Amino acid sequence: MGNILEIKNLSMEFKKTGNIFKAVDGVDFELRKGEVLGIIGESGSGKSTIAKLITGLLKATEGQLFYRGQELLKLKGGERKVLNQHIQMVFQNAVGSFNPRMKIGKSIEEIIQLLGECSKDCLNKKVEDLLVDVGLKGEYADKYPHEISGGECQRAAIARAMAVNPQILICDEATSALDVSAQARIVDLLVHLKEEHGLSMLFITHDLPLVSSLTDRLIIMSKGKIVESGNTKEIIENPKSEYTKKLLEAVL
Repeated sequence: MGNILEIKNLSMEFKKTGNIFKAVDGVDFELRKGEVLGIIGESGSGKSTIAKLITGLLKATEGQLFYRGQELLKLKGGERKVLNQHIQMVFQNAVGSFNPRMKIGKSIEEIIQLLGECSKDCLNKKVEDLLVDVGLKGEYADKYPHEISGGECQRAAIARAMAVNPQILICDEATSALDVSAQARIVDLLVHLKEEHGLSMLFITHDLPLVSSLTDRLIIMSKGKIVESGNTKEIIENPKSEYTKKLLEAVL
């Protein structure tokens, strides 16, 4: 299984009250094709910053990012925009990620049109197919974000992310705003999409038990650094770092 994404010595510095704060500090890891990699850590550990660096929402202070061997940080403008279609992100606040004055279907249509010309009939069919693929009825295209539940809105956000046929899906705390049953259903959906479309995924969360059934490998982060990484089952059953042990103890 080859690497689809490689991260080398990635760092991100912020100025905070006159001091330099390293949100991400010399991080190295790879995402293999077809796997789900979990990035786990408490708030402020740097995990969400990594997602924003990969998708170009933030600019790295130092390091390299390779997608299929091509360095992302050296790309500019249109080149980066084209490549960004292959890497899509699903955010924590699904409702807030949509334009509140735009129907769900229209929001998804806008993303589809990034790929080129498409007739109105073609657009309607694609939107319906995407919604059905994430477990929603086609009629949800005519609803506004505030008219549906949080779990349904997160499904719609996943449908929108899938509209450009991404190779990598980054889920940044994508289930943390949902209740336990809705979380489980979203995890089941992600497993289905991974198998159906051959996706590679980064699943970012502070919830260690949640990832046990979804991820192949885990990265444990604290204060901008990776403190432990490896096979999910091995880390959960035999954690080596004190930080990982504390995370597990907190939920047992």
